[in-house]
Amino acid sequence: GGSGHLTSNVTSALQGLSARAALEGIEVIASASDNLTAAEEAARQADLAIVVVGATSGESVDRPNLTLDRQGDDLVAAVAAISGTKTIVLMQICGAALMPWRGSVGSILSLFLGGEATGQSWAAVLFGDVSPSGRLPLMMPETEADSIPPSSEDNVVYSEGLATSYRNTSWKAAYPFGHGLSYSQFRYSTPKVVECPYKHFTSSPVLCIKSTVENIGSRPSRTVPQLYLEFPPEAEQPVAILKGFQKTAILQPQDSADVVFPLTERDLSFWKGGWKRVNRATAHLALSSANFLDSVLIELPEQTTTTVSSPPLSLSHSWKAALLPLFGAYVLAL
Repeated sequence: GGSGHLTSNVTSALQGLSARAALEGIEVIASASDNLTAAEEAARQADLAIVVVGATSGESVDRPNLTLDRQGDDLVAAVAAISGTKTIVLMQICGAALMPWRGSVGSILSLFLGGEATGQSWAAVLFGDVSPSGRLPLMMPETEADSIPPSSEDNVVYSEGLATSYRNTSWKAAYPFGHGLSYSQFRYSTPKVVECPYKHFTSSPVLCIKSTVENIGSRPSRTVPQLYLEFPPEAEQPVAILKGFQKTAILQPQDSADVVFPLTERDLSFWKGGWKRVNRATAHLALSSANFLDSVLIELPEQTTTTVSSPPLSLSHSWKAALLPLFGAYVLAL
């Protein structure tokens, strides 16, 4: 079926964390509601506080704002006032959300819509069974002004063009597009332009960018290097734009792996009355849109013709995404 289909095997964050804590002999003091007084009392009794909050959306209507549901921000602030940096915030959200309390807590994790095994997933990461390896598929804005405002109109015209998310240089990010942490550390070699191993790609790339990644930490983990291309001024691109990312396999400490980013003719082109390929670009190896590690210059033969094909998709839509509902906020104290 539909997007609302659930089975009877859903494990909540409280259930998953409680079961995993029991294996370690850890007592759990739960306040399974958004009641501030109960949350504060639980936090006072605990060595560590975990606050679970959420944000929902539905069909045919925009979210009115980017705040958490059911006074989630107040709940986090109340617990953080007691537990300080021994506060962990777990966010089950449908998209971008504001985090005005982020400087007062120790850790923030975002799962977006995790599915029926949400509780087990939280437990596996928080207890160190697995290292987190996800990356933000959007920019977390610092304020409401750092995002496109919602609309109640039936037809929404996207007039901002390319100036969305990390591509809007006037917006400030609380956490940038592509950001994510793990329990290990990695070293990346200087990227190089290489011939593509065509057997590994279904497309026909013009060239490839290659780097070697080494796990120099003490924990097995994955990482997700990203590639951004910076075009010459004639392309009128606001910033370097993401053209690829590669999630590695789980790398054991001191293990390494090559990552290869294929770049097609379209990747190296911009739209200006037709698709025009650039003759020069700078490829940035990065950990996020705000964390470039190293760069390599790409130079291509002069292109004498402009490839004209269908223009980019119209940016006027009368539909909005439908996302699964979540639940409200509560605090779990360990």
